[in-house]
Amino acid sequence: MSAKISKMRQDSLKPAFKSEGFKKKGAAWGLVTDEMGKLFKIQCSQNSDRIYFNIGIYLQALGKVEFPREVDCHVRCRLEQFLASKEDILSFYELTDFENCPDPQERVKEISKLVTSKVMPWFRKLNSPSDIVALQEVAPTMFWNNGKELLEKLSEKHT
Repeated sequence: MSAKISKMRQDSLKPAFKSEGFKKKGAAWGLVTDEMGKLFKIQCSQNSDRIYFNIGIYLQALGKVEFPREVDCHVRCRLEQFLASKEDILSFYELTDFENCPDPQERVKEISKLVTSKVMPWFRKLNSPSDIVALQEVAPTMFWNNGKELLEKLSEKHT
């Protein structure tokens, strides 16, 4: 993928994450509190011009970090898991494929709208392990790194 499109994507998301207190590191934005770390990372495909948007939550009770790495996040999902229908997901896959894309700026704007309307409100709701256990939006399709049981034990301390 061209450096120009990559920079365009990152620049379009910067205001939304900055206004929420996230810090940027490479192609990732992270927000760390005493309770958890929140991560949003842009991942470029190695085989095409498709991009992926990875979302993660790191639980500080399991080991403090200054900036969470995606691989270490205890709860992980992708942006498309926030979409309601199969049609929305298929449209999203088309939107995130920048191969032979006539107007990348327009696609970048649409992706930014999805991030601010789906991901940011979700991040705002998550402030403790018990908030994560209570998730309904993407819970059935999340990847629970290190086991959901750890999260449930931590949430018991907060109730």
